[in-house]
Amino acid sequence: MFKFLHAADLHMDSPLKGLSELDPTLAGQVRIASRKAFEKLIQLAKDEKVDFVLLAGDILDGEIRDQGTIQFLLSRLGDLAQTTPVFVIRGNHDALNHLGATLAWPKNVHQFGGDKPTTQWLRHLRVAIHGQSFASRGVEENLAANYPEPEAGFFNIGMLHTSLSGAEGHDTYAPVSPEQLQQKKYDYWALGHIHKRSMVREGDPWIVFPGNIQGRSIRETGPRGCALVRVDDSFRTKVEFVDLDCVRFEELVVDLTGMDLPEDLEGRIRAAGEQLFSPGVTGVRVRLVGETQFAGEITANRRLNQEVRQILSGMGRGLVLEKLKLECVLPTKGASLSEEDSSQVEDVIKDWISDPDSLDTLLAQDPEYQDLGKKLAKILSPSGVDEMLDPGEFIKGLEHHLKTLSEPV
Repeated sequence: MFKFLHAADLHMDSPLKGLSELDPTLAGQVRIASRKAFEKLIQLAKDEKVDFVLLAGDILDGEIRDQGTIQFLLSRLGDLAQTTPVFVIRGNHDALNHLGATLAWPKNVHQFGGDKPTTQWLRHLRVAIHGQSFASRGVEENLAANYPEPEAGFFNIGMLHTSLSGAEGHDTYAPVSPEQLQQKKYDYWALGHIHKRSMVREGDPWIVFPGNIQGRSIRETGPRGCALVRVDDSFRTKVEFVDLDCVRFEELVVDLTGMDLPEDLEGRIRAAGEQLFSPGVTGVRVRLVGETQFAGEITANRRLNQEVRQILSGMGRGLVLEKLKLECVLPTKGASLSEEDSSQVEDVIKDWISDPDSLDTLLAQDPEYQDLGKKLAKILSPSGVDEMLDPGEFIKGLEHHLKTLSEPV
């Protein structure tokens, strides 16, 4: 029996986006998140006493902002030098012609070349590892097509940085279909490039994306880490994902439907936030959704961002606001505009679109628009006060509720 770790897309020292307004302590954790995640990877290799480690491309992020990044990487890999071989391929971000073909890798690290696929053997384990690095950043051909035939009697692993047949949000590199990989008759394909963990195929062969070890923005939500693979003497295989991230991104959907009082908003955010697990710091995008009579009041609250940020911080779970999205709307039943007023709303919208800067003045001076403002205020304000909203707040509310207000119920 043997064990190995399969990781990819480390993007060492890549900046994490969307968490710019953190206090200095949290900001410090964010800056070193990729390093901390990599340290956890190395510690996992030690704790599990794995027989080898696979790093399937994009170990570096491309532009080295700090030469200490390379020193840190080599130092941590060197920690495994006495016990654990490491096999590396380069991807599109750290292609050989971009960051140089030679690094002073520790003696336990083997980097596959970019000219053609080659094979490394761990004969005492009956393991054959086939791989090829990206020679340049833009690899558009199917590299896997030239990978060697499987070694008889060995557990065959193919290391490949690829988009497979394409994935949303990722550029196409070294394209290949799962069916083409299956035809190679390998036992395990250790893939990189797609940042979302995925078992594309579970056995015959295993085709696995471990995802990246640390999420980099709200586009990469949820836990991040590597794959821990166990293989018995009959080559039966078990794959387990292990979380390594120190900063996590999550989307928090807060449904305001049926909310009785504006003050209930805090409770709903807290209840939803309690479902989130924080490995250290979690950047949260909060989406307020659903139908509520307080939609206008919420939209017009200029302190809402600050209030939500304070609610999350006060939960003591490492939750910080990444962005607030207001998607709540007025109830479809209840107050509505007449057909004449709806037509007038459309005129207001057209005026606003054609000349946004003049609408404040228009609302303040034109009696017709002031009268319309009073009617809209009754809908936008839960109390239905018969007074015109502040023009700026009126425009903000109008912009958010164009569809609701321009269609009679």
